[in-house]
Amino acid sequence: MSQRIEALSLDELALVEKQRSWVRDHFDAAARHQYQTVEGKLRLLDTIIRSGWVEATETWKLQSLGITFGDALCEKMDLRWVAVDDEYGRDPALCDEGTALMIFPLTTI
Repeated sequence: MSQRIEALSLDELALVEKQRSWVRDHFDAAARHQYQTVEGKLRLLDTIIRSGWVEATETWKLQSLGITFGDALCEKMDLRWVAVDDEYGRDPALCDEGTALMIFPLTTI
């Protein structure tokens, strides 16, 4: 199994930001700053999931929640977003510099 790890392309960065914004915009404008903390991200994910605002069939929204979970992991564990290209396709992932650790949060929720 061969993997190629690269920086996210401009199109991938735009998609990740669109997904991130969809989650972040659940905060009203005055509270949106809460997305800047790990606790704020996780609290928002918990609220969205527990409130049933996303159906099991809404893949794009579920993946958006995965991006936010990934953002929390990035902040807490000092990881960085990359693109991984392998026989399964190309997906955003988190990597820990200098290790083989690779996390794919897009589909964790």
